[in-house]
Amino acid sequence: MVTYAIGDIHGQIEALKTLIKKLNLKKEDHVIFLGDYVGRKSQWLEVLKYVESLKNVCRITKLWGNHEKMLYDHIERFKLCRRPASLLNRFDDRFHGTSGEFLKLKDPEQKYISQFFKDMQYDISIETKKYSYVLCHALPKDVGYTPDDSIWGRLMQNENLDFTCDVAIDKHTLFNKYTGKTIVHGHTPVLLHYENNSNIAPNRLFKYKIQEVSFIDIDLGAKLFGRYPNANLCALRLEDQTPFYAA
Repeated sequence: MVTYAIGDIHGQIEALKTLIKKLNLKKEDHVIFLGDYVGRKSQWLEVLKYVESLKNVCRITKLWGNHEKMLYDHIERFKLCRRPASLLNRFDDRFHGTSGEFLKLKDPEQKYISQFFKDMQYDISIETKKYSYVLCHALPKDVGYTPDDSIWGRLMQNENLDFTCDVAIDKHTLFNKYTGKTIVHGHTPVLLHYENNSNIAPNRLFKYKIQEVSFIDIDLGAKLFGRYPNANLCALRLEDQTPFYAA
């Protein structure tokens, strides 16, 4: 059995198909998607269907990303309040356009998307012979003060090799519970690290360490395919940390 983590897809169906072909998946393999399947003005519905179809190929685990969690919560909130669709559209830009696109879909497709969200989770622990991992979209679930904080938190190293985070997090849990572990995540495009450190390749995964916790960032800015030359999509084989790239 081989285990792979795949980073933020953002509706880039062709890149995902190219990447999956390179993995040569077998029935006993396990693919863990780190979230952000959807993206404005992209083929995100095709991505959801393709991810689901992989259940016929191998075992898959779907983690929440902040983009589909926004979409899901926004739609559920408006259903509960029985607000009109026009009001949902009014706030659509805040939600990256995907809720407006959702409203244009036919009822069977809307139901399919709602069903896709039913078996999502925030993180997963994986043990291999060499490594002890926690896989998540941004941070492990219990590091955020709420589970949704954990899919928004963006850790960034500064010049003193310290870090900043754009949401409140439980530092004690992060640097005690996860000491000696490797956190594999997306959410923060490696390009943002590259802006602070030109020695980093913006279209390749980025390994870094804060205190005694190791991190591997595999968000390579797939949402920028066609607009940014270094955009890429990454899969990481967990047993030996070998990366695979769509481009």
